Amino acid sequence: MNIPSKGRNRRYQKPEWSAERERVALELVIAGASYKMIAEALDCTEGAAWRITKRALEKRAKDIDSGTVEAARALFVSRLELLFSKWMPLATGEFTGIPDKDAADQVLKILDRLARFLIPSSGPTVELNQTTIVTVESMRDQVMRSLDEVAARQEIIDGTLA
Repeated sequence: MNIPSKGRNRRYQKPEWSAERERVALELVIAGASYKMIAEALDCTEGAAWRITKRALEKRAKDIDSGTVEAARALFVSRLELLFSKWMPLATGEFTGIPDKDAADQVLKILDRLARFLIPSSGPTVELNQTTIVTVESMRDQVMRSLDEVAARQEIIDGTLA
């Protein structure tokens, strides 16, 4: 990428360079890049990459209204629910009759993410209905029962677990 580096003297930095660096940093962080990767792309230090990214995210947050945030949250929760619906039958052994421990781990991670979105620990409160809480708790209980079944099905052959 041909992004001008920040340079030693801020007085000579063109404003359009800052905007371009912030745009690139924002695109990279959204794509999942680390600060080290962003620093390499922007030809700066990791600390500078963090500051540029932070500034870009703050500007972006000011541009987004609360309706957009709620729409994004709803989309993310929908994606998590779709993932859950794909992993849960594997975790419980619905298709094979044998619960899968790795799939159960994925289900637990998905439930954790759902809980973080649906039941915030701090900040603004979100109104939840009792059905949502009961549904999440019953899903968690079902995964835990499946894990117990996996542990109970271990067979002993020649004195060792198979």
